[in-house]
Amino acid sequence: MGQLKRNKRYWVGFYNLENLFDTKNDTLVRDDDRTPKGKYRWTSSRLETKLKNISNVVTRINLELEETEWLGLGVCEVENLELLEALTTRNGILKNAGIIHFDSPDLRGIDVGLLYNQSLFRPTHFQKQKVPLLKDRTEIIYTRDLLVVSGIALESERIHFVIAHWPSRSGGEKRSEWRRKTASYYTRKAIDSITSREPEAKIIVMGDFNDDPVNESILQLINPKANNDSLINFSNTSYHKGIGSIAYRDKWHLFDQIIGTKSLIHQPGLQALGFGVYTSRYLQTSRGRYRRYPFRTYAGLQYQGGYSDHFPVVLELIFKPTETMEYGLK
Repeated sequence: MGQLKRNKRYWVGFYNLENLFDTKNDTLVRDDDRTPKGKYRWTSSRLETKLKNISNVVTRINLELEETEWLGLGVCEVENLELLEALTTRNGILKNAGIIHFDSPDLRGIDVGLLYNQSLFRPTHFQKQKVPLLKDRTEIIYTRDLLVVSGIALESERIHFVIAHWPSRSGGEKRSEWRRKTASYYTRKAIDSITSREPEAKIIVMGDFNDDPVNESILQLINPKANNDSLINFSNTSYHKGIGSIAYRDKWHLFDQIIGTKSLIHQPGLQALGFGVYTSRYLQTSRGRYRRYPFRTYAGLQYQGGYSDHFPVVLELIFKPTETMEYGLK
């Protein structure tokens, strides 16, 4: 890459892809409804439209963030590796992107993943972290795995990503809260595992947490010992301005968040600039009761041909290196 540019800007993002399934029936998971003969009538042409839409969204984000280069994108609600590979064959910013993905034990077969710019990020280690939930105090069930990725960004410094998709609010917010608090515990455990070896580690945690920044599960993640915040929720300002990434039960929520270690603020190298929810007009429903809500692929069983029921979220970064870092890690 040669000498790195001081004050160059980059971005990372997260996008819930709203049920990105292939059209084949996998007998090991509950995906029967997302097939050509299933109740959603999920066909190859509809899948192709969905892949094209997602690719276009990420490309347009990159165009609208002028002079800001794409570094990585966390995703969730994708059925398998082959679908992520299909995304990287489309023209646009995701073409030839690197992919990190593991199958997870979710009953519907949906996973998390990381797409990354291979010219800017070189993964050195990646693993999945299981999130066991104790059901009825007797039976252990598993929700989506966490994805933990470590690597070298901009040839100059180590950076870590934790990608999450916490349990939903199915059954009610309060009745399901324990599941998200359990996921929060395991997410924090993954973070602490990194910082125990690397106290000043730069860690970016992003995902669909199915909770807002003020909910207990998120506060527990940020500040588990209730004494000194060790993480920063870059999404807080947007939330307190009333900005959401999903309209859930006729109310805006910021379930999609990006959180990071304080080293992303005060350490040289990559530093966080600001968080935003990408809500361009073309991503919004244009009319009716749900005007300005995310333009989704399905509304109930009715095919809409849209993008997702979530808006993507973005964290801008700036490169402020020391003199040694400008010439890269050796």
